[in-house]
Amino acid sequence: MASSVQAYQVTIANSVTGVAPADGFVDPKRIEDYGLNLKTTPSGMTLALNKAKERGNWRWKSIFDQLGLVTNVYLHAPSIVSNGTATTEATSVAFQIYVQYGDDALTTQDELVSGQTLTGMACLKRCIARGLAADYFRMTEVFDPTGVAGAWGGGTATVPRYGMRIDVASGFEIGPYATVSAAEGYITVAKK
Repeated sequence: MASSVQAYQVTIANSVTGVAPADGFVDPKRIEDYGLNLKTTPSGMTLALNKAKERGNWRWKSIFDQLGLVTNVYLHAPSIVSNGTATTEATSVAFQIYVQYGDDALTTQDELVSGQTLTGMACLKRCIARGLAADYFRMTEVFDPTGVAGAWGGGTATVPRYGMRIDVASGFEIGPYATVSAAEGYITVAKK
């Protein structure tokens, strides 16, 4: 069987304003990846925003976990486009993936319609929607930017009080961004 690789362009629109633990739109970048000086408290940064950012990071991972259950998916990292910042969510996230054997490798059961099977781009869309709809707990680190003024010998700089917080006891909940059916409406998949 000859190997054929198909490229797909994926765009996920940020269409929900959720509250914890359903907050945090998909974000491929961790807070540390934004190039901020985290020795002082960055302007506008709060613990609640960083928790939402962490949830967005886990949603990004969850999408690829779901895709990986169906087939081998290769992310073209330079293709990732997001206008999110360290303190604001992106309006959308776009990226390109490659699937060996293309549509022929993409098949999954339709949990919304009993007995139906989804293939090709419909399968990709469903897997991504499942990643957005997942509800789970993780032990993770979240940067706590809560500052204390004058921490450096009475200076005026606000210094993060705690650094990283690790949610251990109850875990860190990543609630569903949307239901599977609603999430599919926020996702666009096209062959490249």
